[in-house]
Order: sequence, then structure tokens, then C-alpha cells
Amino acid sequence: MRTMKLLFSPIAISLAIFLTQAPAKAHPVEHNGPGYLYHILKQLELSDSQRQDLRLLLKQKHADNATLEQDMHTNREALRILEQSTVWNENDIRSLIAQSLPLRAELMWQNLKIQHQLWLTLDTTQKQSFINKLSEKILPDKPVGRKNNRGRRFEALALTDQQEALLVAQHEIEKANREKNKASHLVFKERMLALISRDELVKSDWLALAQEAKNSQLENAISQAKNKYDFWNMLTPEQQLKMLEIQSLPRKQMSRK
Repeated sequence: MRTMKLLFSPIAISLAIFLTQAPAKAHPVEHNGPGYLYHILKQLELSDSQRQDLRLLLKQKHADNATLEQDMHTNREALRILEQSTVWNENDIRSLIAQSLPLRAELMWQNLKIQHQLWLTLDTTQKQSFINKLSEKILPDKPVGRKNNRGRRFEALALTDQQEALLVAQHEIEKANREKNKASHLVFKERMLALISRDELVKSDWLALAQEAKNSQLENAISQAKNKYDFWNMLTPEQQLKMLEIQSLPRKQMSRK
């Protein structure tokens, strides 16, 4: 699952940010919160026509995916209930995550189509720059504890040293797993870039690649769910109530909270 997120989610978010922003002179990048690929898209110097094409693609994608995203939301909420249980039920969690994988694959396919459509509109120089930058870009490790977004989100919980230590330990395990899977991730990324840069994008090719990553996605997601379960059960009842309050907020308000 983490492999997919590294490649797709940031790209989709960055496209949305890039296309909806006013000119940079009026609103500097640092004031607008650049996305993962904002600077790459800016370096491509897309024309007004290219921007407009992408706006239309994103608008259509949002309309087409409304039902799919609702199904994903329902699945995530069901998974959260299991993660915040007093009993670890791996069978039910495994089943829920397995059900989500085809949904994720379809959503990612929509993102992949947008990237491919962008590719087709680029000139030779833009294409080379786009691929080079995507090949170079690797997300840095998130800092541990309260320095990262997750830590700031948990400030209101007034975590104890023991609870903070658990977050740090979980982060270190995730970091070790990323390092262990780094080589396979790079191969996967290269194959994804190959799909993007073809003249014709074939869905069956993507589905075959997604199928290869299915088992690792499943196991990684189960591991992440177990981390959330362990952390939840270290919280006091008061902290759990506060956590539920934070989780009920819209994403932007959650960050401020």
C-alpha cells in the first residue's frame, strides 16, 4: 500500500493544487503550501491550454469516482472501528483490507490516466523533464515524535513519554521496512513510469502490475492497522474521546486542531 501512495496520492494532490492556484506572483508558492510535485509541474511551464485540459480531466475524474470514493470511505470507517477495538481481530481486518484493494486499484487507475493524459500533451523537452524529476523524487523519511504532522495532530492528547516512545518505535519499524523494500519499490516505480510514458495506456497492464503488488499491499496495511490498534489501546479513555473528536473534524480543521 505504501508503494502505491508514494507514487499516486502526491501526484493527484499536486495536480489539483497546481491547477487551482492563482499566478505565482500573486500568491507565492510557499504561501500556498506546495504539493509533492508542484515544483515539477511548475518547471514544465505548462501552457494555458495544458492547464485547462487537466482541469477538465480532474473535474471528470471527481464526478466519475464519487461512488467509488464513498465505498472507500465506508471501508475506511469500518476498518477504523476494528482498529479502535479492545480485541485484535486480524481475520476481519484482513478481509476488510482485501475488499479495499480493488477499489484502490480503480482509483489509482484514474490517477494514472490523468498522468498519461498529461504526458501526451507535453512536448519533447517537457516529457524528458517530467520523467527525470519523477525518477529522482523520493519522499524523505518523516521525522519522529511531535515534529511530524502525526505528532502535531496528537498534541491535544497530551501523550505520555511511554505513548510517545511507542510512536517513535513504530516509526523506526516502518523506516526499516521501507529500507528493506527500497529496491523492489524502485523497480515498481520504473515500471509505473514506463506505463505513463507509453503512447497508449492499457488498463490490463496496470491491473497486472497491481496484482503483483497485492500481497505486499495487504501485509503492509495489516501491519499499519496493528500499529494503530496498539496505539489506540495505550490511550486513556479521556484521550480516546479526544482522538475521536479530532478524527471527526474535516482534514484542514484536524491539522489546526
